[in-house]
Amino acid sequence: MLTACKRDDNMNEGVLQTLAQRLGVTAPVTHRKAEELVRLLEVQGGSQLALTTSAQTVICLDLAASATGTTFDKKLAVKLAGLTRPQYVALSQTAAQRLNLSPKVTVTDLCRAHSVTAASQLAQQVLALYEEQNCSKEVDLGLPAYPTAAVHAACSILKVKVDKQRLYESSRSKRKVYQKLVEVMMTLAKSLHSQQASKSGSGKRSRILMELVEENLSHSSEKTEEDRSHGGSQCR
Repeated sequence: MLTACKRDDNMNEGVLQTLAQRLGVTAPVTHRKAEELVRLLEVQGGSQLALTTSAQTVICLDLAASATGTTFDKKLAVKLAGLTRPQYVALSQTAAQRLNLSPKVTVTDLCRAHSVTAASQLAQQVLALYEEQNCSKEVDLGLPAYPTAAVHAACSILKVKVDKQRLYESSRSKRKVYQKLVEVMMTLAKSLHSQQASKSGSGKRSRILMELVEENLSHSSEKTEEDRSHGGSQCR
């Protein structure tokens, strides 16, 4: 029995190494985390998910990559798992729940990962406003879908280029749920951006007016000095 278990462990390890190599996951810390998750998932009823060894291993590698901040090729992962994209997303969520994993994704992390730091400030404001408006509801903003939708909305409003498919994959949510969330965030982002643009325009007009006033005062002061100078010459 012990020999059989050891053989299974070695086989799973071999599958994990092969798939990790194909997915470009080379960090030892991610490998160790993935091995740990594979073992835990088996204990937590992973067999009930009716996943092949490859699919289960790929999903555990995905979850391990998220936990250790390692980049991960989701498109290839879906192909290697032998699943459709919706199946992959749904089963990844179920596996994460069974493993008590709640991936904490921040706006800052997402903006850095997708090279859209210019959208970070607006995205954070959008998320804060969304939280304020939904404080009476049970909304878990720790779920990746919320900050991801906020970044998506901010990029759209600010016209910052981003790979929207890759961004969606970071949300770990169903397409319909994500799209609905993006629509809500877009409305908030548009409103915030308009307010900021209005304040900026008002501030600029005020500065121009102040500059004109100062310029007029300066001219008046110079003219007064000239008049005094002429007046003094005539008296002499």
